[in-house]
Amino acid sequence: MVDSLKDVTVLSRGGLFTNEDVLSLAATSPGSAIRMLNMEISQFGGYRRVNGFVPFDSNHPSLPGKGPVLGVFILKNIVYGARRNSADSTPTLGSNPITATSGSATISVAHTSHGLIVGNFVTFTGATDVGGLSLNNVEMEVTGVPNPNTYELRVATTASSSATGGGSSVVGAYSINYTIYKYQTSGWLALSVVDSTGSATTLNNATVKKLRTTTHTFAGVEEVSIVDGKNLPSTYTGTGNVTLVEVGTQSTATASITTDFRNRQFYAGFSANPDKVIFADTNSAKTFTASNAGTFSVGFNITGMAKFRDGLFIFGKDRIKKVVADPTIVFAQQEVTNNIGCIATDSIIELGGDVLFLASDGIRPIQGTARIGDIELETVSKPVQQLLQSLPDTHDLENMSSVVIRNKSQFRYFFPKTTTAQADTPGIVGGLRFADRRVGWEFGELLGIRSFVATSGLVNDVEMILHGDLNGEIFRQEVGSTFNGGDVTAVYASPFLYFDSTERRKIYQHISLFTRPEGTATINLGIAYNWDDPNTPDPTTYSLTTAGALARYTTTASTYDASFTFDGSSSPVLETNIQGSGRAISLVITSTGTQAPYSISGFSITYQDAGYR
Repeated sequence: MVDSLKDVTVLSRGGLFTNEDVLSLAATSPGSAIRMLNMEISQFGGYRRVNGFVPFDSNHPSLPGKGPVLGVFILKNIVYGARRNSADSTPTLGSNPITATSGSATISVAHTSHGLIVGNFVTFTGATDVGGLSLNNVEMEVTGVPNPNTYELRVATTASSSATGGGSSVVGAYSINYTIYKYQTSGWLALSVVDSTGSATTLNNATVKKLRTTTHTFAGVEEVSIVDGKNLPSTYTGTGNVTLVEVGTQSTATASITTDFRNRQFYAGFSANPDKVIFADTNSAKTFTASNAGTFSVGFNITGMAKFRDGLFIFGKDRIKKVVADPTIVFAQQEVTNNIGCIATDSIIELGGDVLFLASDGIRPIQGTARIGDIELETVSKPVQQLLQSLPDTHDLENMSSVVIRNKSQFRYFFPKTTTAQADTPGIVGGLRFADRRVGWEFGELLGIRSFVATSGLVNDVEMILHGDLNGEIFRQEVGSTFNGGDVTAVYASPFLYFDSTERRKIYQHISLFTRPEGTATINLGIAYNWDDPNTPDPTTYSLTTAGALARYTTTASTYDASFTFDGSSSPVLETNIQGSGRAISLVITSTGTQAPYSISGFSITYQDAGYR
């Protein structure tokens, strides 16, 4: 009987496939996944459950202010963040200043010389109900400014009656500006802002959803350039004040996209001129003289910019142009494509020598080919194309953020919503794997990281990955085994493997999981037969427990005594006998909780042919 047993070993690699038929996937990529959640490419082979995230500073987890984190960046080993102010002024309004209209979700407020503009925020205290609306301690956005003495607010529900009231003790907390903060061990230090002449000024928060930043070194000075889609761009060197760029010959106000190229700073994403690019003077991010700076139109609405090799690539939603240096006209435009573009500004990243961006049909790279001047735009995300194509219908891509983890050759896309809890926030992870002397992209899904803005960079030569949340908190990724103390749910489901025959039934005997545990963890092994046929019974889930992390003699923290296990944990191979039979089998490996990460390098299935039915 033993002689009739067979075994098959499968290496876990290939990543998630969402648009491949079940038969060809089992034949060509048996180590891939039909579901892969919170699993990444392991640097030791196979798939690894992702690390957790923790507050960047547990003593000061949130930025001062209200609302989501507007921006986070790293400059000269220091972390910076931005958030709306809670209250820039707290005026007491006149008697009965609030008017509600029956059936309307907009209220009108009277306040002489209020100074608000559309997109600012107001919170009332001391107000009595008006038209059935309770208005105290609820932040509301300014949606209209009919005149300097009246403004309109959007409320959560409609008024049940028309009325004017609120009483004589209404106090408004007006959130008009936002602040950029510098991290110190004692807390977050608010930075002052000056204009190009050195006069004190502020950064208005109206319509500002996020900050975008780039760092550069011009004339020996390292600094960051900051754009927010509302105010003039600004720069900061790490000391002194945040400084707005000058207006000069071209006003860069409302720029929402920026990058440096050829020792100049480029600005785009203007609300009134979405096709326009403005570039600053040579070796400058903030001066614009008529003889040196300039502007040009690319002929389409710009969604992003990225420099790559000798060119600056400018993206529209369905077009791409390349800008190159030209001795006669400073910069010349070259057509790249008229039917492919970038649909999400914050999807543009640089990793592995390529620039990646999210197009309408998936993730595409800009990469040079063997032919000089040729540009390769072939999609790299065909395995998850179905998943990516649904994103514009299910998510606001203006909210998305992305981050690169360079020491893992990995990137992450996050798709948060203000109405979605952290635990339910989806994302995508992509990484490069080197196998069979080839480099290829593999993908998976993320769940539980609600990142509205994100960045990565070196702090004292250690890579730090940060993201900002809806509640003003800044978190550090790649630390710990929990999502800010919450559970991490991980899933790896193999294709349905049929072992050369889709018709012959097999009796399954034994499963071996080859793992690399990083601590004690409980892994649940589910078995699904016959392509999830509801008429085929599946066995109950098997619980497997790892015991300890891998240790080697190069591990300085180990104690080399009788309890030491050289070159591995005490349970690198998890084994269990299983029950059931079927024509095909899928392994569903899951874990949930706050346990340590682990890697699945592959698995072995022992079975016996049972003939045809």
